[in-house]
Amino acid sequence: MPAQRRRLPIGTILFFLFATFTLLEIWLIFLMASLITWPATIAVAIVSAIVGSAMAKHEGLAVLRKAQTELAAGRFPAQSLADGVMILIGGALLITPGMITDLIGFSTLVPICRRVYARALMRWGKRAFKMRRTGMGPGGFQAHFGTRPPSSGPASRPGVFDAEPGTYGHHAPDEEEEEEAIDVEFRRTE
Repeated sequence: MPAQRRRLPIGTILFFLFATFTLLEIWLIFLMASLITWPATIAVAIVSAIVGSAMAKHEGLAVLRKAQTELAAGRFPAQSLADGVMILIGGALLITPGMITDLIGFSTLVPICRRVYARALMRWGKRAFKMRRTGMGPGGFQAHFGTRPPSSGPASRPGVFDAEPGTYGHHAPDEEEEEEAIDVEFRRTE
């Protein structure tokens, strides 16, 4: 039996990425402050946040108009939704102080870069979902889509919808459960 490759937990990977990224950002801020002055470095951070926020708002409104047009035409606005998510992420990165976050944030406002990021994110999401669905990934589970739960309890009886939490499907009324019919007559009076 071949030995399974042990993978690091996603929390550990994210921690090291976040720590490395933060240290790199701090180093770049100090480097920039040594090349220009501290007040100029702070001014650059503030101006990039203001300009980036304005650009994100402008791009976001354009994507919203495009999505509304697609919905009015009867099409699902998948690309517009992906663009909207990328603009939201870019806007958050632009508000965050740092040179790398600003560069990534500004690149999400460029439609060509945004589509590349969206495609990469969609590919990663499909691969991650497929791994989890088939039980192949770390911490994955075996999903059984389209199957019914075992036949027990009210969920196994066809007929009447069962709205209790944790149950599934419909059930037929028991003999003692009589359906009460209400006969109503309406008259218009003036």
